[in-house]
Amino acid sequence: MRRDRVLRAVGDERLVLFEAPDGAGGWIGHCEDMVTVRVGAGAGAASLEGEIARVAIDGPDPDDRARAIGHALALLPRPLFAGA
Repeated sequence: MRRDRVLRAVGDERLVLFEAPDGAGGWIGHCEDMVTVRVGAGAGAASLEGEIARVAIDGPDPDDRARAIGHALALLPRPLFAGA
């Protein structure tokens, strides 16, 4: 089921909430449809934890076929005030 979601996402852009580093300098997060996505180290920020980015989904992750691999296109701006 997860692999099917990954395959349907390939070629699309998704909003991804990043949650954790992947150990190789990249980041792992998830889309609104719960597809897990890994982006490489060139994502443009020292830490993406808690950040939301527009991500192009490139294909299944060769290290985990139930996860997608993509590249960040743009970080969304953070809210202007805390507690929103």
